[in-house]
Amino acid sequence: MPKKKRRPRKPVRHHKPQSPRVQRSRTPSFGDNVIGYAVHQGIDVTDPDALNRFMALYNALPHEERVAISDGDWREDADDPDAAWLDDEWDDEEWPDEGWEDDDELDDMFPGFLGDLPDDDTLDAHIDSVDENAYFVDAPLMRRADLLLRLIGDGHPFTDEGLGRESTVSLLEQFGYEPEDIATTWDAPPVSGLLVGLVGAGYVEFADGQVRPAAKVSAWAWPDAPSEERTAAGRVLHATTLHAFLSESELGPAAVTGPFTAMALMNACGPAGLNLPETSTDAGESERDRALRRLVRADLLALEDLGVVQRDGDVFTASPVLLTVLPAVLEEVTGGLPT
Repeated sequence: MPKKKRRPRKPVRHHKPQSPRVQRSRTPSFGDNVIGYAVHQGIDVTDPDALNRFMALYNALPHEERVAISDGDWREDADDPDAAWLDDEWDDEEWPDEGWEDDDELDDMFPGFLGDLPDDDTLDAHIDSVDENAYFVDAPLMRRADLLLRLIGDGHPFTDEGLGRESTVSLLEQFGYEPEDIATTWDAPPVSGLLVGLVGAGYVEFADGQVRPAAKVSAWAWPDAPSEERTAAGRVLHATTLHAFLSESELGPAAVTGPFTAMALMNACGPAGLNLPETSTDAGESERDRALRRLVRADLLALEDLGVVQRDGDVFTASPVLLTVLPAVLEEVTGGLPT
């Protein structure tokens, strides 16, 4: 069974997009605020080990302190509120007042390491090559949901520590991990992220100190259910799990660079996947993009933990079946990307 090699990522915060379109403004984004704070603290964000140590410290902070950093409140206390990071990277940019529609502007926004999506014909052929029903019957996230729902049964105690250490460790072992340093469900993103997805889909609910099975939209479709029911459940669960992750849920694991990670995931669904090593061979890659590269990669590793993404070395892949749910998730999380 594979050993879990990464420390569980901690929940960050919840963010609800306010604009119906992607906007770019002089206000730094969530990712820029976190990286900017690291730079302000003297962290060399071009050093992978230094950045990883900083992110571990950041994730260990109390929720309120993480929010203050990610919202950029720390800039008010800095000698230079704009910070050298913001000056160096963004001051020469043109900042449109309205949401953009132009592909060139979108290209400028997303770093080069994300690559380009395959053309429509290639994607259509790739999607057609996969049996959607077969995928959802046996998808990792679906198999794990089966295990979690069996553990819950008719009801399972649920406290501030979640399912409790014993049940959480048991689930992690069934998922194929060797748990370390697990005290609560919130220390185990493969469990907490799945649980948040199941709640969002209406397949479980919390009541009277328990988590119980529910059928708020439809009942859970087990592997022996009619294929159309299992497929429908799979689409819903993948959508709600990804939505919770990309919109920075307070309960489960959360993406640090949501929009960038969403685009990376779409590319991972392509025939060749997404090759994303921790460091680039391009000497011209900017400091910002080098830091973003590592944060996006960390998000993809978290999605691997969740059972949504697979990895072979530095190549991340995901089933093209996810392209049937990703556009709606992106629309909800980002407010819609130009097409």
